[in-house]
Amino acid sequence: MKIVIAQTNTTPLDFQGNTDQIKLAMDKASADTTISLVVTPELSIPGYLVKDLMYNQDFVEKNLKWLQKIVAFSTGSQYFTVVGYIDKNYNGQGKPFRNMLAVIKNGTVIARYQKQLLPFYDVFDEGRYFEPGNKLAVIEIDGEKWGLAICEDIWNDKDSDNYNYKSNPLAQYREMGVNNIISINSSPYVMGKSAERIRMLRESFAKGNLIYVNQIGGQDDLVFAGKSLIVEDGRITYKAEQTIESTSHVCTIGNECYIDVDVMERIKLAEEYSIGLLWDMLTLGLRDYIQKSGFNSVVFGSSGGIDSAVVAALACEAIGAENVYGIRMPSIHSSDHSLDDARKLQENLGFHDYLLPIEHMELLDKYNKTFESLKETKGYNDVADQNMQARIRGAAIMHASNAFGMLPLATGNKSELSVGYCTIYGDMCGGFAPISDVYKTVIYRLAEHFNEKKNKDLIPVNIITKPPSAELAPDQKDDDSLLPYEILDPILYGYIELFIGDFEEFRKTQNNPTVEKWAETKNAKTQYNRMIYLVDRSEFKRRQAAIGIKVCKISFGSGRRHPIIAKKTKETK
Repeated sequence: MKIVIAQTNTTPLDFQGNTDQIKLAMDKASADTTISLVVTPELSIPGYLVKDLMYNQDFVEKNLKWLQKIVAFSTGSQYFTVVGYIDKNYNGQGKPFRNMLAVIKNGTVIARYQKQLLPFYDVFDEGRYFEPGNKLAVIEIDGEKWGLAICEDIWNDKDSDNYNYKSNPLAQYREMGVNNIISINSSPYVMGKSAERIRMLRESFAKGNLIYVNQIGGQDDLVFAGKSLIVEDGRITYKAEQTIESTSHVCTIGNECYIDVDVMERIKLAEEYSIGLLWDMLTLGLRDYIQKSGFNSVVFGSSGGIDSAVVAALACEAIGAENVYGIRMPSIHSSDHSLDDARKLQENLGFHDYLLPIEHMELLDKYNKTFESLKETKGYNDVADQNMQARIRGAAIMHASNAFGMLPLATGNKSELSVGYCTIYGDMCGGFAPISDVYKTVIYRLAEHFNEKKNKDLIPVNIITKPPSAELAPDQKDDDSLLPYEILDPILYGYIELFIGDFEEFRKTQNNPTVEKWAETKNAKTQYNRMIYLVDRSEFKRRQAAIGIKVCKISFGSGRRHPIIAKKTKETK
């Protein structure tokens, strides 16, 4: 059976654009009379997920209108087309909408299926909108019976998210003797998850066939993983490239052209956990956010540090260096090497460069004289003197954005955001934060990957090797305030993504010699507790941060819903 895998890149409410991509896939099938099936992703007509926009009065009607256009377009076709759409819940009870799949052939909808398992964890909130279905749907293609499913429906027996549903559609299909499944999906990229997905699907379809089609592209804080695949009796026989462009791929079931399982194991481990794949997903997510938001250029603060260098490189790859604008803003505390490094970065990458020195001392003196009387009653935190520089820089970035219509990029990473090592209305200023879900130690690996990929040190080596510093005070280093990142990042990962907040429990999970050696030192437990305290107290900052691209299992934002006001443990000095 010959299939067109339409790994489309949807945009919510872009009915025309989404439908055009579906029609391109159908055109490919029409040009080849041997093709039996076209499969598109979940909600391929309205886009995944339109969220509360589906409450708009005419949303469902528009959505169904475009479905009918696809039905009409299929007139004369000899192949089946599978599309995703949203319908109303006409029962008068439960949630107002239904997450649907339609199978179309020759001007007719021959089958419909309502998604049964609705994820309501992490970033997913489908239970807010959709009423779950309770019926199976089976079609026959080339003499074979195929069950229909939508994303989560095939995962209840995998323990993949520790989220157990009462029903298991996949098991129900098997009970009725249907072992072949067509599944349409909108599954976001998460580091390492694709490899685990492949392993589980191979085990789940040790007998029978699976056509798994997933969308690709960036949408708000998500970037969808693509990686559509076909499983035949436990063997991967087709795997779509995870590519910047959305394309339609033609593949065949039953051609005995299997990918060797052992080779597949090696490929998936090297590929799915690779920094190169992470780089591609960050580039894709950034590009789509910029373009889908209606921008054509970006502006950022070029500090000569590792974070701004990686953001600059990502932006240049995403939309071209000619559309990227960097502003160097040295203060009296900035080192000469940082200014030089930022300039070398610009020369290497080719983006636009502007020099705007920050002169903040006179303004700072004016502020402090005005509030002099408060020192006696309130005390004084001299960190405010340092942060004045960051806020002036933030104002410069926002001015350029406002004046010239450029998307301002924040350059903070997940490690800094976790512990609040960032300045509200300063270095946190921005409309999008492309690396805000990437830990600091991984940022360095991304920089090294970029240079290896280009076979040239486009990110200057000194940016990668010098000790990280905010340079807001003389001789300042990040580890003056924090633990070294090679120790801090495992602590943050354990607390945020594994929910480990106890020092002894944390030690049990470590097999990193550097962390193990540190954990044996006298003040390790005190330092550990202080880092946990910093994470807890910084929730108010994170609520005011720009959104970024989710790449971790647990990301700040809708995937980690902690209250701002909660009793905090006291800081351990």
